[in-house]
Amino acid sequence: MGSGMGIPSCSIYASELIDHYGVKRVIRVGTCGAVQEDLALGDLILAQGACTDSGVNRQRFGGQDYAAIASWPLLKAVADHAEAQGVALRVGNIYSSDLFYGVDDTLIPRLTRMGILGIEMEAAGLYGLAAERKAEALTVLTVSDHLLRHQAMSAEQRQLGLDRMIALTLQAVMQRA
Repeated sequence: MGSGMGIPSCSIYASELIDHYGVKRVIRVGTCGAVQEDLALGDLILAQGACTDSGVNRQRFGGQDYAAIASWPLLKAVADHAEAQGVALRVGNIYSSDLFYGVDDTLIPRLTRMGILGIEMEAAGLYGLAAERKAEALTVLTVSDHLLRHQAMSAEQRQLGLDRMIALTLQAVMQRA
């Protein structure tokens, strides 16, 4: 199912899946823009944690910062399956932005310096919502754009790259089930 674009849309979909349909695990597969030089188009990222400029988790957590992290069992299942299949991936922090076209020229250099792997728009909200509702959540990303090198995948590369990521994720979760 689609997650919509951005934390608000993703939060609506995930809330309804968990609250009305009894879903216990939500895995978002999507794309991101890389902000580390050693990443390349098509690389896979497991979002262990998600920093954000959104205020959604602060609202959930009484005005305090909430460490938005993935479900360890889901993250481990996908990481272990990728290793067994010889599929390289990176595990680390990403950044969930409220703005697709950012206005802060200092953001990307700051994210790079802090070791953030890529920018997307949903994971931080999904992780906070899942924690609040006692569900598991994971975000798996394909690097579709490289923001430091101003590179982007073609439509065909996106299709093939996403298929590989989705198949890997589904196989890992089905083995865990």
